[in-house]
Amino acid sequence: MTILKNIFALGAVLVASASIASATPINGSVGFFGVSDTLVYAGGSTTPTGVTFGSAFSGIDIATGDLSSFDGSAVPFESFNFNSSVDGTTLYVTTSGGETLSLLVNSITVGSLSSTNGTVSGTGVFNLTGYDPTAANWSFSYNEEGVDTFSAASTSVAATPEPNSLMLLGTGLVGAAGMLFRRRSVSL
Repeated sequence: MTILKNIFALGAVLVASASIASATPINGSVGFFGVSDTLVYAGGSTTPTGVTFGSAFSGIDIATGDLSSFDGSAVPFESFNFNSSVDGTTLYVTTSGGETLSLLVNSITVGSLSSTNGTVSGTGVFNLTGYDPTAANWSFSYNEEGVDTFSAASTSVAATPEPNSLMLLGTGLVGAAGMLFRRRSVSL
């Protein structure tokens, strides 16, 4: 009878934990357009080494998917250097309708840079209230007309089917325990 109780308890735990184990990745993208305050030059270089953002570059112009509620939201950007020291930097944090969105930079790849045009891209992690941290690709570009763009898009994969497997296993164990219980009841 103890084995039967243990099987039933294990099945119940697996069924209950199935809803806890679910993963919800972020799906969507955001786009910003505007003018950065200043390109940063180090050591007399004619090639920019970073960027400082101003208030003119502080709103989401396009938002899709799970991020659509942030369309038009004000977003203060952190200034950053165009080198690997930016890794681990939170580039922006914004809140809209009780949800908070942020982008943590994991890597940076410098494209072509000059005093008039440039591109920088990389990978990062989106964090959004109620969702799991999700991998993202981002890019920043500027041109001589003074138009700067920043975009970031999630690179999430399909949700892990693990909760469904646990639910199926738990239901099977509960059924097996019920059959054992019924056999033992009939034989007594």
